[in-house]
Amino acid sequence: MTRLDFRLPEFTRFAWVSDQARAIWAPRIARIQTAWAEIEWRSVAARVRPCAHTIVDPGALPALTARMAEHGLEVRRFGEVGVSSTPYSSAAAPVIPGQPFAIRVAIGTPDANAAFCAAWEANDQAKIGEALGYPACCQRFFQRVWVEERCMDTTWAMTTSAATATQKEEFSKHVSGPQEANILLRWLGVRAVPHLPCRFDCADTVAFARKLITVGREAGFSIEMDWLLSMLSWPVEWSALHGIAEVRTPILKISTATDATAERYEVRRQGDGYPEEGARGLHFPYRPPEKLRVLSSVGFRRGLQNPLTAVSPSESNEDWFSRRAALFSQNGYRVPPRGIYQAILEVIDRPGSILELGCGNGLLLRYLQDHSRHRLDCGGMDLNAAAIQTAQTLVFPERPQSFSVGDVRTYELRPGQHALILTNPLYADPGYYEQQGGQLLRIAGEGLITQYVERCLSGLAARGRLILFCYTEQLRQLAAFRQTFDRELEKFSPHTLLPSGADITFFLIDR
Repeated sequence: MTRLDFRLPEFTRFAWVSDQARAIWAPRIARIQTAWAEIEWRSVAARVRPCAHTIVDPGALPALTARMAEHGLEVRRFGEVGVSSTPYSSAAAPVIPGQPFAIRVAIGTPDANAAFCAAWEANDQAKIGEALGYPACCQRFFQRVWVEERCMDTTWAMTTSAATATQKEEFSKHVSGPQEANILLRWLGVRAVPHLPCRFDCADTVAFARKLITVGREAGFSIEMDWLLSMLSWPVEWSALHGIAEVRTPILKISTATDATAERYEVRRQGDGYPEEGARGLHFPYRPPEKLRVLSSVGFRRGLQNPLTAVSPSESNEDWFSRRAALFSQNGYRVPPRGIYQAILEVIDRPGSILELGCGNGLLLRYLQDHSRHRLDCGGMDLNAAAIQTAQTLVFPERPQSFSVGDVRTYELRPGQHALILTNPLYADPGYYEQQGGQLLRIAGEGLITQYVERCLSGLAARGRLILFCYTEQLRQLAAFRQTFDRELEKFSPHTLLPSGADITFFLIDR
């Protein structure tokens, strides 16, 4: 690794992938950290190693001393450090006068503590590692990488000697190995050994870790050890650039200081486990979304509670209408009378796009698309947001983008935009017209039409096609037509409102 000549101050930040992941795993990590503090000294009492080194609060020192005496162990104080808010850092925080501090202590037999403290004073890393029970190969690795090369992060160096490391690119390696030798979560306080292993598949480190885990289980931390091993089995990615390391896991990202480099270095450990709360994504270390996960989704479970009956292609028009009308007539959604369905279907003589202004829930368009012998691309607009949502999610789930909420009275068509436009010119609330003093309703020549439809007509190309349909009861409800309804209906001829050569069809429907 080619390093730059600067080092960032110590820092560690965590970013969770979700509130759920944090709610579940933050308490578990805290319990793992508590269990690890116990294992540190219990491994000495169990004669797994000669001595342990830990940091304690000054106020907790008397109680710790008394407790260790019960197990035949001595607590020897040999230094002070500043208080750190993270469970791991590459360098001890300095003691600031007047600020809180912590105490370095050695826990072991008097002879073991004496040997450790002497090695500490002499800065003899080999003797320190031996007193703490670290594997000899890892002691030599630490001396070379940490002491002589003055690295603050050994992650990349661990890959150079690992037999399982695979070179992917010049600055990228993939590693594997037993989970006990995985040290990439040490910034969380999640680790199976107290030292920095020489490689991701160090056999001596694995043997040492298994002894410590056994100590933890015998001390009543079986659940915590299970969580520990589970986390160490997850896929994880470590990357470093410009002195900042990012450690990505399925549940959170760790940002911390590392050796400064001009190039991005990357180490990926594949792992063989994955938490249920882990994020899904397209890039490592996340698992890609699984199609079958829809079976456990909230939306799928809601769908099971409200099943739809499949409509057979061979089903009669009458059955089709009955099923669809029963489904979508709820909540006030408009269900056009069945007479309009077949009547409009007979007019459609070629494929193309159809727009319905005032489409409601799109039921009419669904019928036309399902039963026409031509390929139709249907879309619609309506002021009723709930109806449009039904059209998008239930009636036309394959093309929700074709339906939108909008006011058809102000909608303007582009010439040639659609092959066919459907609309009911009197579909708006009759009370709306009466409130406007009949200004939106007019008799033009020999035809009747609302201003919003006339505005739409102005945008039609000369060869445009328009189908108007309305219901007799709508006409009768309009005061302006109560006396002239029959006479004007006989004279009705909307062709005069269209450009020359345009094609229009009108249907008057009895409910």
